[in-house]
Amino acid sequence: MSRIAIIGGAFDPPHAGHRLLADAVLRQWAGRALIVPCGTPVHKAACHGSPAARLAACRAMFPDAQVLDWEASGRLSGAAADLVQAVQERWPQAQLGLAIGTDQLNAFESWQRWREIAARAVLLVCPRGGVREDASAAARLQAAGARIVRLNAEPVTLSSSQIRRSVAGNARYVQACRCSLPA
Repeated sequence: MSRIAIIGGAFDPPHAGHRLLADAVLRQWAGRALIVPCGTPVHKAACHGSPAARLAACRAMFPDAQVLDWEASGRLSGAAADLVQAVQERWPQAQLGLAIGTDQLNAFESWQRWREIAARAVLLVCPRGGVREDASAAARLQAAGARIVRLNAEPVTLSSSQIRRSVAGNARYVQACRCSLPA
């Protein structure tokens, strides 16, 4: 049975931390990675980059992965459960994994339809710098039937929010980034 890892998110912008996550997933668990930038995120107000720009940036960042426009195009709602279901319908014989950071593992019970997600996909957890795993949250998830695989990787400390804050005052850099990606 083939293994497919879903790596979804805003990717606003994609960065080296996302790349480290994808590399760890491919090296340790999956034969194939699907990168799925969202359209309108369900967990935050809005993205700074357009869906098309974030999709193009993901294609550049992940040339060895399949980048899907399913959420960026509006085909799917942006809810993780809808994405996992769509991937399962497209590849019914594959074992699915959903790549998340430790921060998202700790908050997983707050996700919409989290039990459905956990029933369909293994949770592939990458360490986040400065975030400790909540052992009681992980135990509750496992008691509810969730399968958790902890990836052996350097903790990711970089975030898209940090990148946006660091370049916010540099208008020339921001303009150069906008010019290098499609709108």
